[in-house]
Amino acid sequence: MAIMNLERLDRVQSCLGDASGLADEFVDRRHDFPDRVLDWLGKLESAAKDAGLPVVPRLASLRVELAASKRGLSAPSTNVGSLPPRKARNAAAQMALRSAVEAISDVLAPFEVRRARAEDLALYLVSHSFGKLMWPGQSQAEGAPRDMQSMWQAMLADDALGPSVREISAMLGVAQSMMLVARTMNDFATTGAS
Repeated sequence: MAIMNLERLDRVQSCLGDASGLADEFVDRRHDFPDRVLDWLGKLESAAKDAGLPVVPRLASLRVELAASKRGLSAPSTNVGSLPPRKARNAAAQMALRSAVEAISDVLAPFEVRRARAEDLALYLVSHSFGKLMWPGQSQAEGAPRDMQSMWQAMLADDALGPSVREISAMLGVAQSMMLVARTMNDFATTGAS
């Protein structure tokens, strides 16, 4: 699998989280529900494209189907042709919402497993580097890490930490890995390192 971009995946997750509000709009019978789902599909498609997810064509297809239903057209497979136009549009929007959520959830599942692994690696690196006095400014000894880059190099050279540094770097790239480790260090320092 390719290197993950956490920020881009977070954008997709954020769009996916908006589905709950759309579901509320459907339940509340808001008249603009189909328009809102159509806008959401466009944002989700854009986020998925930026993240390099292979679900973009499916999302584009759903967007086209929904736009067609708004124009009074319906695909034979939707079984909404016999409904009054407003109900047909709402039914098409509801089906598009459900299909998009399922498609994105299926595609994101392996990435979420990899993200969890990266977060576990970051926590391992942070806790063990703390115990080895590798954090910048933690030790006054000669050659002790003074910044994140020198800490990264020290962890990479360490027999116990090096394999984890290489694994997380392969998953996220060095820059994202360092950012995740720095964020984890901040969390570790905030919650206490006892």
